[in-house]
Amino acid sequence: MNKKGQILISFVLLLPLLIAFLGYVIDVSYIKYEENKLDNIVITNKDYLKKNTLDKNKKILLANDTNITDITQVKSNLIIKKEIPSYFGKIVGFKKYNIKKEYKL
Repeated sequence: MNKKGQILISFVLLLPLLIAFLGYVIDVSYIKYEENKLDNIVITNKDYLKKNTLDKNKKILLANDTNITDITQVKSNLIIKKEIPSYFGKIVGFKKYNIKKEYKL
């Protein structure tokens, strides 16, 4: 077999691994983007969140991000849970990713 044929076979065998790795990188990047978006919402509204009740806090947070599934407040800590849809993870069975972040107000 000549060199071109060997390279072609190697490329065809490694292509699915390359695609899977790129999918993983895209999903992780999207998760980090959504985490930063949530951080920015909390940082921007921190003064408002300190002064108001949990119901008012839920309203303002849900108005800014519709993927938030649960908001709880324990003393001065705000715990936010969020679901992020998976794009390439669906191939291996991950339909969504769950994020849980805790903020001290």
